[in-house]
Amino acid sequence: VSHLSNFNITNLKANLEEFYLEINLTLPAIYIDGEYSANGKLAKIFPVYGKGQFDINATDIRMFGIGKLGFTTDTMEMALIKLDFDWKDISIYMENFLGGGNFAEVLQKVLPKIGRDIFHLYKPLMMEKVEKYLTEKVNSKLDDQDVKDIIRNIIPKQ
Repeated sequence: VSHLSNFNITNLKANLEEFYLEINLTLPAIYIDGEYSANGKLAKIFPVYGKGQFDINATDIRMFGIGKLGFTTDTMEMALIKLDFDWKDISIYMENFLGGGNFAEVLQKVLPKIGRDIFHLYKPLMMEKVEKYLTEKVNSKLDDQDVKDIIRNIIPKQ
């Protein structure tokens, strides 16, 4: 993944009394490359297979996130994380997808056009998993004893 550091903050709202943060970011472009291996069926009908390098290039990415901290007796925890994102254009290349050839090349050009609809169909489930994972990761860091000590020294005792 490259170009993640080129983000622009377009909106930032923080409420320190409520421990709430809302942020909007834009990224001009993001590039993802790596290796893939696929062997299965799409919708239990269409064979999907291939192995090789892949590249995904997306432009004009818009991201939105909110987070809210909550408190327990002796520390704080991430009570809420909500995320959303979208992009303007995306291109996908998968080496040897469906064995390569003309059909695979055409399909890789069509995928970005129908991919947004497919993505939005599964987006709620994916975002729920990402939000849960991030909440668990943040809370595991907030549960670290060194972090708890820092928090105790910052947050006034009631």
